[in-house]
Amino acid sequence: MENLILSRFKEGDAKAFEAIYRHYWRKVLSFTHLYIRSSSEVEDVVQEVFIKLWETRAQLDLNKSFDGYLFILTRNLIFNRLRGSLNEEFFELTVVEAMASATDVEEEVAAADLSERIDTLLLQLTPRQQEVYRLSRKDLLNYTEIAKRLHISERTVEKHLSDVLHYLREHLRPKLCGPK
Repeated sequence: MENLILSRFKEGDAKAFEAIYRHYWRKVLSFTHLYIRSSSEVEDVVQEVFIKLWETRAQLDLNKSFDGYLFILTRNLIFNRLRGSLNEEFFELTVVEAMASATDVEEEVAAADLSERIDTLLLQLTPRQQEVYRLSRKDLLNYTEIAKRLHISERTVEKHLSDVLHYLREHLRPKLCGPK
């Protein structure tokens, strides 16, 4: 994100905030959808993220990664909603989403390792499931856009994505935790 827009946003410029919202809302939505199934809850979290972002704009450090800040803000709001049901695979999947904003070498290595594990696991799924996952998580398309592109129903998209995420969670769960 351009420093001028972030600087104007920090000063309370509503147009700069709109530009930030337009640029990031889909990314926040997709990330939130990884952990929360209910569409209305996902929308609530996205709205809460941008409200919190506006409320805390004065504390924004323009010398640090805005993407990283937004990721942490989103992650924390999701954690608050899911506090009672968090487990280790949630944290592992979080690392994947942090890859784009990772600044620490150790984080980058861990994220690359996890990304490789996920890519390997995805190869065990059907080509359609792989395609739906890629369009959703890598191309950041919503269910409607994926359904139109693949000529399938939105419910089918939702089912494929649900199955893929369930499969990834099951196979990424640390072996020490035992079965759930």
